[in-house]
Amino acid sequence: MGLASRVLSKNKFILTLFVILSVLTQTFAQETLCTNEVFKMVFGGNQMDLASILVSTGKVNNDLGESDFCMNNPDTTYAVMSYFPFPLYLGMCLPSTCNSQNSRIIAQALNQFVQSQGVMISGRLIFPYTEPPQVKAGNWVGFFGFGFLALLCIFGIIVEYTNLFGKVDYTDVEESQKDKVLVHSKNPLGKLFISFSFSRNLRKMFWTPQNKGDYLSVFNGIRVISMGYIIFGHIHESFGVLPIANGQEMAKIQTSWYGIFIMGAFYAVDVFFFLSAFLGAYLMIPKLQNSNLLNLILNFIMIYIHRFIRLIPTLALFICLMLTFLNFLGNGPLWEMIDYLLVQPCQKYWWTVLTFSNNFYPPSGKLGCMTVLWYLANDMMFFMLLPVVVLLYTRVKFLGYIASVKLIVANMITVFVLAAVHHHPMTMVKDPNKKEIYHSPYSRFGAYFVGCLFGILYYEWKKSKTNPAYERTPGAIFYGLFENNRFVRYLGQFFGLGIILFLVMITYTEMKTLGVILWPQMASNFFNAFHRVVFCIALLLFFAGAMVGKSKLIRFVFGGSAWGPWAKITFIVYLLHSILITWYYAQANQSLWITKRVAVYYWFAATILCYLVAIPVALLIESPILQLEKMFLMPLTQTKQERPEIYEEQLEQKQGLLRSSLNPETTVDKE
Repeated sequence: MGLASRVLSKNKFILTLFVILSVLTQTFAQETLCTNEVFKMVFGGNQMDLASILVSTGKVNNDLGESDFCMNNPDTTYAVMSYFPFPLYLGMCLPSTCNSQNSRIIAQALNQFVQSQGVMISGRLIFPYTEPPQVKAGNWVGFFGFGFLALLCIFGIIVEYTNLFGKVDYTDVEESQKDKVLVHSKNPLGKLFISFSFSRNLRKMFWTPQNKGDYLSVFNGIRVISMGYIIFGHIHESFGVLPIANGQEMAKIQTSWYGIFIMGAFYAVDVFFFLSAFLGAYLMIPKLQNSNLLNLILNFIMIYIHRFIRLIPTLALFICLMLTFLNFLGNGPLWEMIDYLLVQPCQKYWWTVLTFSNNFYPPSGKLGCMTVLWYLANDMMFFMLLPVVVLLYTRVKFLGYIASVKLIVANMITVFVLAAVHHHPMTMVKDPNKKEIYHSPYSRFGAYFVGCLFGILYYEWKKSKTNPAYERTPGAIFYGLFENNRFVRYLGQFFGLGIILFLVMITYTEMKTLGVILWPQMASNFFNAFHRVVFCIALLLFFAGAMVGKSKLIRFVFGGSAWGPWAKITFIVYLLHSILITWYYAQANQSLWITKRVAVYYWFAATILCYLVAIPVALLIESPILQLEKMFLMPLTQTKQERPEIYEEQLEQKQGLLRSSLNPETTVDKE
């Protein structure tokens, strides 16, 4: 054994201790570097650095300071102490040598101070401008994937306007028939490429012919307005996690008359449930009336396949688009919320969206992927029952009526029991367990099957015009009253609008005092059980006259052709709107000052932005899927003999109403 080995063996303990102390000393020095630099700058630095620190650092809770002023000084950098998702932030200007590794002592001191005030939470010190998100392998895959998809859309334009994959001759062809000629002139590969064409899909999006007998075009206006109302509600809901400088104003807004309009936004979701089931049942009946058992089974199966094709590819591509680009589309003191609310949950729980299980998983307390998609999961679960109810109707009409009514009554009983057992108040704002009574499918299917029932009845009225066997059906009698009697139409509009306004405005009786439950529990139980179903019935009463070709003013306001293009992209707006709202707020570099006027301004801006951004997103990921399905799948499953007069009207109108609610499944003139 050599001399060096003997020395090492005898002094092994001392050497090990020396190494540990060296590491600890270096680590401690690293963690105190930022703190030491702050002291040097305050007590011995130049006046400019000191001014940056004093001016740019927040003085009170939710004061983000002046990030621009701080970053303009090369010797200082900006950081924010964030307790997100709690609305608690503090902006700070620190020496430029500070980063997330060497400023832990400052973060720990702030956490201890906050906890000493009775707020038992911990936050993180973030350097938004000097520590940008990293480009990972998944991002590169997304960049190339969506780049290739964009190239396909551009190449589709070339195929559309040239003789590649088939010569096009428009001689003596009417404008309305040119698209059919284009499709038939191309070989299968050409049809594939023109399905991606930006110009063709944009033309289809904004060309919405309406037949005079298409009275359901009023649903276009209802859909667009309801989507705008949902955006209104989410704009105000998002204030709860933002650094609001005048936090006391939010309480005043909720308890004022303005708060009535916020509460009314909750009913917009029921409108979409109603429309989805109404159009689904109305359009499904002809497909399930076939007496040939083999065709009936095929159509029944294809209804579900068609639904999955319409939704799953679009959802999958949209989530991929968000995960690829969203982290790199901005920056700021609040940018952490993008990663916390959108990116991380979708990286972990994307599969719950594609399996429509996101209304049950992840459990309460954990953020899921795009939480607004709870609606779509519920809608899909309700849709799984819809063909069964319609099939019962096509076999024995009375069974269809009874099934719909029983489901509506079952929902009201379920909600009543839940409200009574778990003490749900009449407003979601005061409900600590709001997910059960608002998001859960067993609490929401009543409005859906009200739409199913009235869709079946509307089919009977429509059919009675050409088939005498339907003249004495309940649907023909019910809608015939609105068609033939002006007094009934006015009565329906009066009571329909009155009930809607009553249900929206009565929430003020509970919201005028925050923090206190004012309604008795039994009254809240009945309200929760009935109000959504009653709202949808009132909606139908108000629009029944327009749906049978009368009430010209309502048809003009809600059924004009100007609504058509925007109704077609409602599904993409639904997917986009919460992301764009979060994206906008996440780039704020100062605390927000909220008033009613400012909130309404944000709402208008957000609505316009959502619809404008939805156009290119729809052209990139939704329109090609719809065109591919129409070209290659529908011809295999539908023959001309199977298409009754209602479906012939849709084919002539090409892409009109048939996008039902928020999803692309139900379109009435073509999701």
